[in-house]
Amino acid sequence: MRRIYYTTPKKKQLAQEALLNMRKLRRTLDPDVLDHARGIIEAHQAHTPPQTDEGVPQIVDGKVSVDRRKNLSIIMKFLETQPDQALSMRVRTLLNEALH
Repeated sequence: MRRIYYTTPKKKQLAQEALLNMRKLRRTLDPDVLDHARGIIEAHQAHTPPQTDEGVPQIVDGKVSVDRRKNLSIIMKFLETQPDQALSMRVRTLLNEALH
């Protein structure tokens, strides 16, 4: 399904003003400074190890690492949003039994 974005005249005006400001700023910048900055950024990226996604579980020796605190906090947030008190009490009982 495609998203449809609606633009108001105010949004169009703001976007045009932002583009004009960027063009003015680019004209005032020294090209040598931009090249130097690009070189520094590329050098920094070459020495920086790739970052791992936090949402993707790490697999070490065929085992998936689990962040128990994060999982428990997610479960507790879920229970706070549920109107069913019986479900909440049952899950809390199971968690208490598992922790002891």
